[in-house]
Amino acid sequence: NFPSEDYFTREQIIINALILIRILISSIILGCGIKIPKDFLKTITLGIFIPILLGALVSLYIQVATFVSSFQRTPDFHKMFVQWTDGLSSVFTDYIHFNAITLYIIYLHCAKLACSDDESIIVFPTRMVVSLAQAIPLFLCLLPFIPTTSGSFILRAIQVLNKLYLFFAFLSLLVMIVWCIKIVKKDLPYDHARHSDLQVRDARSRLAFLLLYLILPFATLVPFFVDSIIWLVILINGENSKLIIPNQYVQMIIKDYSPIGLSILTIICISPYRRAMLIILRCKKIKVEPLPRKEVELTNMYRYANLEEAME
Repeated sequence: NFPSEDYFTREQIIINALILIRILISSIILGCGIKIPKDFLKTITLGIFIPILLGALVSLYIQVATFVSSFQRTPDFHKMFVQWTDGLSSVFTDYIHFNAITLYIIYLHCAKLACSDDESIIVFPTRMVVSLAQAIPLFLCLLPFIPTTSGSFILRAIQVLNKLYLFFAFLSLLVMIVWCIKIVKKDLPYDHARHSDLQVRDARSRLAFLLLYLILPFATLVPFFVDSIIWLVILINGENSKLIIPNQYVQMIIKDYSPIGLSILTIICISPYRRAMLIILRCKKIKVEPLPRKEVELTNMYRYANLEEAME
């Protein structure tokens, strides 16, 4: 009978609520992108939240199909609509996790370029880099499905490439965060203050908010970093893999709840989305005018215009 008490347990209600919240917040962030002009922060944020929204929609489909299948008297419905989704949700979860880590590095790199003297962020192909970077999480999340044999060291090494990637990604993020902290403490070049592009003019404040934005996501990577070290020790020494079991539950919780926390941090710390959210809440346009350029003294410019005539 509807509603099914066997389905609507406390745990299942929490899972469904998390899925709906993830869909709602991701849709809001993607909707805010309509109000944002061309910006490297917008491009990278879209690269993070489009997979989050797709993964949440897949999870919602699985939950609805599983609920409907519980009212069917024959297993045909379950085989047709539910059985093929086995493992699909975990693949999306791993993809979202690896994709976010990859784009965190691109976040910091682009913010660092915006603070450089040559203003290379204007010509940096952010969209192409973000699109190509999607291949990395796709490859890593499919590695566990490669069949292995008990005595094949090469295939075992291939399966732990995702652990190896997490190890080096954590160290890379740590180095880049320290490097960017040093950049924030320095003054921007003089030309940045009167630049018409917000990516360059507000580069220092954007980098500071981006570092604030990455504090919590970077802290959640610590269990994965420890887990990758344990996996590498297991691979080298051939020890028992039961050592990593307690850490798996922590990783599962982080993967389930991190998209929601990341969505809230995006609205608060990423300046284009914070500004777009203010526009939506106030229901009016906020005009951002470039800073006035320094006046040029025409007398100095044309001081030697008639020098040849004066010498004649």
